[in-house]
Amino acid sequence: MGAAPDDRWNHRHQYPANLIAPAVDSLKNTAVTKAISAIPGLGSAANALTSMFLGSAVVIKNGIGVTAIILLLLIVLAPLVKLALLTFLYKLTGAVVQPIADKRVCECISGVGEAAKLLLHVLMTALMMFMVSIAMVTASVRI
Repeated sequence: MGAAPDDRWNHRHQYPANLIAPAVDSLKNTAVTKAISAIPGLGSAANALTSMFLGSAVVIKNGIGVTAIILLLLIVLAPLVKLALLTFLYKLTGAVVQPIADKRVCECISGVGEAAKLLLHVLMTALMMFMVSIAMVTASVRI
């Protein structure tokens, strides 16, 4: 059987905590944090404030990465749709003109359609590579 509703809720909401846990652990091991936590009455508040500050920084860093990827998709969307439409139209034109035009004209139109298809593949590959590089830079920044 499945987990209780409370267990599923807790499991789903552990992911943000798991994302910031390594950064919190590395910060807790610094000498400054240990010295502040040794002060009676101030130590627990300092630990809570440090965890909150670091968690906010990680969320902001991840938000910047997601925003960059969304902006990249919005920028590339228009040329991507335009190339896909041009590819389709060249292929359609080649098919429609084939019965009535010379063989060389049909091959020329089909060749332009293939070139547009290749250009579409290049654009999609460059988009994917750029998205992966943004994700890698975002993941590699240590906060």
